[in-house]
Amino acid sequence: MIVKVQYRNQKKYIKIPQACFDIFITEVKERFSIPVDNILSVEDETGTEVDDYAFPDLLTTSGICFVIKDELNDSGGDGTLKRFRKEEIKHILLTKPGGSDVLKEYEEKGTISPATRKVMVNILVADMVQSEGRIPQRLTKEKYALGIVTLFPSLQDPHGKTGYVSYS
Repeated sequence: MIVKVQYRNQKKYIKIPQACFDIFITEVKERFSIPVDNILSVEDETGTEVDDYAFPDLLTTSGICFVIKDELNDSGGDGTLKRFRKEEIKHILLTKPGGSDVLKEYEEKGTISPATRKVMVNILVADMVQSEGRIPQRLTKEKYALGIVTLFPSLQDPHGKTGYVSYS
């Protein structure tokens, strides 16, 4: 199947063998020479986000052009996005019970214990589920992960480009 795609100011037709969102993203990265580790979001021409659930149905829409956004490079710079995500995670932790203890332990020790890490994860997952529903989108999970590793650098994955491991 042939799909019309726009990345930045360039449009291309991309051929994918089946209506699979992950295959589509892989082909987009290859055709537009986007690094494999970059986080992409997909929108239609109206700016509505397209996720893996709706993607197969939208492929049947005549004349649709999928607009690709590179989360790290299209949002005013890498530092701006990281700073925003860091502040977002910090705000969540400060407003939820137990969150300030996580920040306090990190300030004192430069890292957090496994027990404190579990508390932090529970707080952030609860917030994510509250705002997104029972099954948050992949992009949302990646945004939270970016905020966590920016706020807590000692938790970064030293081997990955993004600093976190994607399990989506």
